[in-house]
Amino acid sequence: SDRMEDVTLLAEKISERSGLPLEEVLKRIKDKKVEFSGLISAEGAAHIVAKELGVELLKKEEKRLKVSSLVPGMMSVTLKGKIVRIFEPRTFSRESGEGKVCNLLLGDETGVVRVSLWDDQVSWIEEGKVKEGDVIEVINGYVIEDSYRGAPELRIGKMGKIKIIDEEMEVKEGAEPAINVNEIRDLRVGASGRIRGALVQIFETKPVFKVCPECGKGVEDVCEEHGKSAYRMVVSGVMDDGTGNIRAVFFGEDAEKVAGIGANDVGDDVGFVRFFERLKERVGEEFVVNGRVKVNKFFDRLEFIVNGVESVDVSEEIKALVGELNG
Repeated sequence: SDRMEDVTLLAEKISERSGLPLEEVLKRIKDKKVEFSGLISAEGAAHIVAKELGVELLKKEEKRLKVSSLVPGMMSVTLKGKIVRIFEPRTFSRESGEGKVCNLLLGDETGVVRVSLWDDQVSWIEEGKVKEGDVIEVINGYVIEDSYRGAPELRIGKMGKIKIIDEEMEVKEGAEPAINVNEIRDLRVGASGRIRGALVQIFETKPVFKVCPECGKGVEDVCEEHGKSAYRMVVSGVMDDGTGNIRAVFFGEDAEKVAGIGANDVGDDVGFVRFFERLKERVGEEFVVNGRVKVNKFFDRLEFIVNGVESVDVSEEIKALVGELNG
């Protein structure tokens, strides 16, 4: 009958979009009808099964999203992109046994997004079913926020799948989009930002080391290649802006600005104690710093690598503010 044909068509759509075999979908539709004691039609049962599986049947046309429009919380995502990089699969232990994860970068003309494959999905990579350079369609994916990097991450649920598409695709130049933030609480790995905060703690690490001014290599005495050496300063401490705090590392001129003394003036003076006494006088001062967040793998912590420092003259700001109020 026409009705039965309609149900079969619906079941085929559900099968295609959920990844379940057609026979399993038809069985679920039949079981659902029995569950409702025959009070719903087979078509009604098909729509309930589709909803339970996260399949949208009523949309005439599934709108393909672009990478730049992905937002954490999106469900049933269909996205086409080119695999620009596949990272090495990793195994890990959990209570239920060994788990696997593999990350890849998927790009289109608007940007690049990280895609995580888990457990059985990793076999798609290991068996060479998908490889770098392939254009694929992710069907029935969902988007989470990668809390480590502060960017959207696409995942493929149990009902999702990947389909290889035989076509060429242009990918936006450059790597993953930078995440620009202005508050410390929003800093994640890979984020760049301009932060205004107070230096609340100084770490007493060796403040100067010798480098070759030509090639920048660290040297014991002088550079073997260029026969030169100069001192370079490094200062590390904690910055706090009221929303959070982070370890900040200042190099070269930026460190000298914070310390208020040149690297060559410190030299290999054994009086580092005096240097830190002077530096600690800067604790509590406000600075505006530009930089980028990296992971210090040795200590397994986030650090803000500073690239540009400005002092904040609070008294001048107050004068300007009073002038505005009186003006």
